[in-house]
Amino acid sequence: MALELWCYRECGWCFQGSKIAAKPINIIDFIKFDMFKHFSLNPCLIYAILCIDKKEQTPKMKTVSMTQARHEFADLADQVRINGERICISKNNKPALALVPLEDMQLLEMLEDMIDLKEALQALKEPGSIGLEAFKEKLGI
Repeated sequence: MALELWCYRECGWCFQGSKIAAKPINIIDFIKFDMFKHFSLNPCLIYAILCIDKKEQTPKMKTVSMTQARHEFADLADQVRINGERICISKNNKPALALVPLEDMQLLEMLEDMIDLKEALQALKEPGSIGLEAFKEKLGI
C-alpha cells in the first residue's frame, strides 16, 4: 500500500506539484520547522494521509454494523492491524466509530499536539500573555 500525494493546489509545499508515490513518506517532510519554536503544517497533509487508494484518490472504508462487528471483532481487528484497513462501525445505520491502524491514530495525535502547540505559541504573542517562568514566579512556585 503506497501513500500517494498530488498537490493540486501547487502550493509550493508538495514539491511544486510533483507526485510522490511507492515509497514511505516521512511526516517530517510535510512540516516546516523553524528552530523547533514555530512550524506550519503542509496544507495538503490531510489529503496525503487520506489518499491511500492509488486508483480512486478517495479513502475507502468498509462499513459494518455494530452487531456484525461484535461477532467478527477478531477478524476486523486483523484487517486493521495486518492490512492497514480502516473500518467504520455503524449503529442504527449511522456511523458511530471507526477501527483504524495504530499508526493512523498516532499521526492524528501528533497533528493535534502540533496544532495545540501552534495555538499556544500564538496565544503567547497576545497582549497580556506571560511565559511559563513568569507564571511560576507569579504563583511562587
